[in-house]
Amino acid sequence: MEIQKKITVLSENLNNLRSSLEDLREHHNAKKQKIKNLENEIKNLRKQMSDYIDELELLIKK
Repeated sequence: MEIQKKITVLSENLNNLRSSLEDLREHHNAKKQKIKNLENEIKNLRKQMSDYIDELELLIKK
Protein backbone atom coordinates (compact mmCIF):
# COMPACT_ATOMS: atom_id res chain seq x y z
CA MET A 1 0.00 0.00 0.00
CA GLU A 2 2.88 2.36 0.75
CA ILE A 3 4.27 1.78 -2.73
CA GLN A 4 0.93 2.69 -4.30
CA LYS A 5 0.86 5.93 -2.31
CA LYS A 6 4.40 6.81 -3.44
CA ILE A 7 3.48 6.06 -7.06
CA THR A 8 0.44 8.33 -6.76
CA VAL A 9 2.53 11.15 -5.28
CA LEU A 10 5.18 10.71 -7.96
CA SER A 11 2.53 10.76 -10.68
CA GLU A 12 1.07 13.99 -9.28
CA ASN A 13 4.54 15.53 -9.12
CA LEU A 14 5.20 14.56 -12.74
CA ASN A 15 1.90 16.09 -13.82
CA ASN A 16 2.75 19.30 -11.94
CA LEU A 17 6.17 19.37 -13.58
CA ARG A 18 4.64 18.80 -17.02
CA SER A 19 2.20 21.64 -16.40
CA SER A 20 4.99 23.95 -15.23
CA LEU A 21 7.08 23.14 -18.29
CA GLU A 22 4.14 23.89 -20.56
CA ASP A 23 3.62 27.23 -18.80
CA LEU A 24 7.31 28.02 -19.22
CA ARG A 25 7.16 27.16 -22.92
CA GLU A 26 4.13 29.39 -23.44
CA HIS A 27 5.81 32.22 -21.53
CA HIS A 28 8.96 31.81 -23.63
CA ASN A 29 6.97 31.88 -26.88
CA ALA A 30 5.11 35.00 -25.75
CA LYS A 31 8.42 36.73 -24.98
CA LYS A 32 9.82 35.73 -28.38
CA GLN A 33 6.75 37.22 -30.06
CA LYS A 34 7.08 40.45 -28.07
CA ILE A 35 10.74 40.72 -29.08
CA LYS A 36 9.83 40.14 -32.72
CA ASN A 37 7.15 42.83 -32.52
CA LEU A 38 9.59 45.29 -30.95
CA GLU A 39 12.18 44.55 -33.64
CA ASN A 40 9.58 45.23 -36.32
CA GLU A 41 8.58 48.46 -34.60
CA ILE A 42 12.22 49.59 -34.44
CA LYS A 43 12.64 48.76 -38.14
CA ASN A 44 9.55 50.82 -39.00
CA LEU A 45 10.73 53.74 -36.87
CA ARG A 46 14.13 53.71 -38.58
CA LYS A 47 12.42 53.77 -41.96
CA GLN A 48 10.20 56.68 -40.92
CA MET A 49 13.18 58.60 -39.52
CA SER A 50 15.08 58.04 -42.75
CA ASP A 51 12.11 59.31 -44.76
CA TYR A 52 11.82 62.40 -42.55
CA ILE A 53 15.52 63.11 -42.92
CA ASP A 54 15.21 62.81 -46.70
CA GLU A 55 12.28 65.25 -46.65
CA LEU A 56 14.24 67.69 -44.50
CA GLU A 57 17.20 67.51 -46.86
CA LEU A 58 14.91 68.30 -49.78
CA LEU A 59 13.42 71.25 -47.92
CA ILE A 60 16.87 72.58 -47.01
CA LYS A 61 18.01 72.36 -50.65
CA LYS A 62 15.07 74.49 -51.82
